[in-house]
Amino acid sequence: MTQNSMNVIEICAETFRMKSGQQPRLEVGMIYYQLFFIVLNTCIFAACQTLIAEDFAGPSFHPLPGMNSETDEQSVSENLSKGPLLFLGAVSCSSSNCHGSFKSTAPLSSLSYTIWQRHDPHAQAYRTLTSERSQRIAEKLKLESPAEKSAVCLNCHAAPQSGYEISESISNETNLEFVSNGVSCEACHGQAVKWLEPHRSYAWNSSLWNVSRKNETGFKQLKSTVIRAETCASCHIGSAGRDVNHDLIAAGHPRLLFEYTSYMDLYAQQAAHWDIARDKKRSDG
Repeated sequence: MTQNSMNVIEICAETFRMKSGQQPRLEVGMIYYQLFFIVLNTCIFAACQTLIAEDFAGPSFHPLPGMNSETDEQSVSENLSKGPLLFLGAVSCSSSNCHGSFKSTAPLSSLSYTIWQRHDPHAQAYRTLTSERSQRIAEKLKLESPAEKSAVCLNCHAAPQSGYEISESISNETNLEFVSNGVSCEACHGQAVKWLEPHRSYAWNSSLWNVSRKNETGFKQLKSTVIRAETCASCHIGSAGRDVNHDLIAAGHPRLLFEYTSYMDLYAQQAAHWDIARDKKRSDG
């Protein structure tokens, strides 16, 4: 039995003695003194648990300090030479010190992943493919694989590792892990293998990483209304490999009704994980 438990028992015993008219062995002041320390110990324990949880939440993704120009240029070259553009998965953004904070007082950029996961319909896009309706559509189209494993469905409902060009059947766990996140961060922001690390540094917003270099990394400039509209339209209207054609509609797929401005207004109300005020300021400017 812990010391705190013994203290509580002792206090209860003293209270009983006082009510029954017996002479208490402890002064009333001592009782309050012990109660105070019980509450204090409980608060300290809870605070320690919170700190431990945050320590194990993942690696720190706070902005890295700037370095000298020669080292910065070397870092740029290293990131741009990392090979083909690949997805890293939504988990690469989910650290509590990155975009996955659960603190209501955290800045919006620190809550982006959390908002997407909890409120954004895009996060459920893959799960839609496991529904009875999706299975019926796949059967009517006579697809070789179920909807949740068919490229014709996954091209819009997920962000597969190979960049929307996967085999008809997903046979490895890696691809399944990526697609099960639905339309996750990189589906809109671009494959992160080349830009994940530099976008954490102060240099990312400097002239060192200009628009041209950011484009080379595969990072999508969603601050641009044109690029954002093109990114949304590639699924919600259609593009190469993502065509909701007459066959799909006849099989039961909903028609794609999309108007960018109305869509963004509705999306902002449901799951805005970016600064809408800054958006408006840019458009007004």
